[in-house]
Amino acid sequence: MTEKVKITQKQFDWLEKYKSDEEIDYAIDVQLHRKRPDSPIVDWKPSEVARAFYNGYKVEPEYKTGEWVRYWKSDSLAGIGLISSYKNVRQFVRFEGEEKWRETDCITSHATPEEIKAEKERRVWAGIGRETKQFRIGDIVINKSTIAPCVIGRTCYPSDGFIDSRAAERWYEEGKVAGIYPAESFVSFEEGDSE
Repeated sequence: MTEKVKITQKQFDWLEKYKSDEEIDYAIDVQLHRKRPDSPIVDWKPSEVARAFYNGYKVEPEYKTGEWVRYWKSDSLAGIGLISSYKNVRQFVRFEGEEKWRETDCITSHATPEEIKAEKERRVWAGIGRETKQFRIGDIVINKSTIAPCVIGRTCYPSDGFIDSRAAERWYEEGKVAGIYPAESFVSFEEGDSE
């Protein structure tokens, strides 16, 4: 099966005007003589117009700066990214937090709200050097409903201010965690403990 020709919304609107065989013949003939310089397909060859009508066409979504998208990082690794900029008339794209320019055809689609939420969470956790939901002993977790801090320890006694990492994960998945103070952010005031 042949693949549909990918076109812009303007090109789609233009091609949709031609429905009958006579109109399609005219559209192909016009391309040969470049009679319509205002056409969004003016730079197409007649064979490209014929291919679009014969194989079919679909609108390729346009992605804007500030939009979350799915993209290929390599041959087998997909990612979710926030478009930060374009260059060379949208031939190359850069994603937030990356130095590398990528060809725009690496973008496969807009990201879903669930994918965006998961990527934002991943970035927050990565900011403290952890995988998502990677609670550690010594972290202080703030529960949204009680606003009481609980220290993650080896045992779980929430009434005494201690929970284990499994309880913290459960609270997180239930949306009960307002935030955490990572154990790594502890500053010691004991003599000899600080550098």
